[in-house]
Amino acid sequence: MLGQEQIQRSVLCLLISLAIAGCQTLSSSETAEAEPSISLSSEIQSEPGSAVIPVIDRLDPLIDSKLPDRKCGMILWTLDAQRPTAIFRYISDENAEIAVAGETILLTRTQFDGDSGFGVFTKQTFQSDQGIVVETDAVFGLSFDGGVYLERGIVNVTGADGWSIVSPAAGIAGCRR
Repeated sequence: MLGQEQIQRSVLCLLISLAIAGCQTLSSSETAEAEPSISLSSEIQSEPGSAVIPVIDRLDPLIDSKLPDRKCGMILWTLDAQRPTAIFRYISDENAEIAVAGETILLTRTQFDGDSGFGVFTKQTFQSDQGIVVETDAVFGLSFDGGVYLERGIVNVTGADGWSIVSPAAGIAGCRR
């Protein structure tokens, strides 16, 4: 029979393993053109004939990460092989987008709180038609002409199935002339 201390160690090891698996960011071998990593399933179909919902197993680089001319918004990135890689873009008063499991997902902002500037808030929640929820949380940092740096950010992406990925992020909020 296992002792109380052995059970606690086993549970602690399991929790640490789950936390590490859930905090995946882009590795040096993954790029926008790379083959998807091996997973048990890359999509879920809840009912025959219903929309296919991507499984939240990784974040991919955005194909277009620029703000359009004469628009304000924010771009968040994480590190891929020590290079910044854009993973999230929000255009103020329009849609946001994130690339998950090889698919670009359009999102609508549903909640916001905290300090604001350039149509961006420090805490925001976005949701897709497929039930994917993205929460962003960042601190406004140093200002520059037409914007501000976003520091100590977190992007939390939760799929319709309840699984999520949490990634550290930094970025900018501002307006493009």
